[in-house]
Amino acid sequence: MYDVHDRPFPVGPYLAAAYDTLKGVDPAIGVIGVGLSPRGNDRPTARNNISTSPVRFLRALGVWYRTSGRTLPLMDGFSFHPYPNEATDSLERGYAWPNAGFANLDRLKQALWDAFHGTAQPTTLEGLSLHLDELGWQVETAGRPGYRGPENVAVTDEVTQAAIYGQLIREAACDPDVASLSFFGYRDDGRRTGFQAGLARADGTARPSAAAVQEAIAASTCASVLHVWSPGVDVLGTKVAVGGQVTEVTTRVAAGEDARARVCVRLADVLQPGQRCRSVSVPGLRALNVSLRPPAGTTRRV
Repeated sequence: MYDVHDRPFPVGPYLAAAYDTLKGVDPAIGVIGVGLSPRGNDRPTARNNISTSPVRFLRALGVWYRTSGRTLPLMDGFSFHPYPNEATDSLERGYAWPNAGFANLDRLKQALWDAFHGTAQPTTLEGLSLHLDELGWQVETAGRPGYRGPENVAVTDEVTQAAIYGQLIREAACDPDVASLSFFGYRDDGRRTGFQAGLARADGTARPSAAAVQEAIAASTCASVLHVWSPGVDVLGTKVAVGGQVTEVTTRVAAGEDARARVCVRLADVLQPGQRCRSVSVPGLRALNVSLRPPAGTTRRV
């Protein structure tokens, strides 16, 4: 395993060892791997909360896997914890790349496909199941019995939580790649420094979300359109803007995600002779200016 600065971490070998050990006990055991967070700061020198974003984590895991020579999978199912960035966020808000929440499951599936397609590790196209096994929206508990200490995060209200939980189940039912969904936890922690996103309050009384979840589960099947995902292999929304004179051409290259680009200048009436090219890596959410000079002595339009 590697972080964004290519320093080794033994995540891949641990996953491989766990998979092989469990399958050695019983080949029928379904191995669910990773348990990935929805967010990371990708700053290994940060003063605290050093973490890797999910998209870059999967890219690095894929690099390790492809170079390891392994011919067996790492997992049968993939575990993901799509918590909201803030409990006041709607379900649709999601995250900016390279982080990902429930609204960005297509981004997660793409990252898995980019990392493992063509290898012995299945992607969601080959049956890798998704397990959303930890998520929750924390709610207001002021004035309720069983709680102590000050609130330490922004929270939503119980009615909104109930609506989101019901919507989560209904939307997950329409994604054939999602095998399970689990709220954390069933009953609140009484300390507000803990977690208060349960279907039951600290004193055991049920929240509105308990009925909302029960109703959504009872429906059991997708009542809308199935969300069938396929990998993207082309760049979306491309635009080209080139400025400069015949003696030098400058183009500004930008992308919302990490990207690789090949910038070329050539004579307008010639395809290959005299062509000058430069390959660049474009960091996500940043822009680069790339300047190239046409072949020496040319005067025709480029």
